[in-house]
Amino acid sequence: MCMCYLASLPAWHTFSLKLPTHAGVGLMVAAWHGPDGEERRGYLSNVCVAIAMQRNGIGTRLVKYAQVLALKQGISDLYAHVAVDNESATALYKKCGFELEDQERPADARLMARPARLLLWMDLSRLEC
Repeated sequence: MCMCYLASLPAWHTFSLKLPTHAGVGLMVAAWHGPDGEERRGYLSNVCVAIAMQRNGIGTRLVKYAQVLALKQGISDLYAHVAVDNESATALYKKCGFELEDQERPADARLMARPARLLLWMDLSRLEC
């Protein structure tokens, strides 16, 4: 059994998963953007699962939970950034219905002193709950 906790800040939501025999095993931050009546966009950030608990579906459950909650909040588009070389995160998001929207140029990433990133996007109107 898995318990999910949600802490709300203005427009930000933090999700963490805790299994009965483990400390927190997964964490994700999500933001919803846009005033009521306008196109609303969401952003997932810092989806992470404890190394010992990876490959058990926890990351998928975090992302799927955020998708359902975002849809209930009227979010139409959901985005996430992933480092270009982070194949496991890219696979997770694609498995959850995200598509490649854009790829950051390496020169831009160097200017920001970070690895180049992929921008992934999902049209939540296609989500089947």
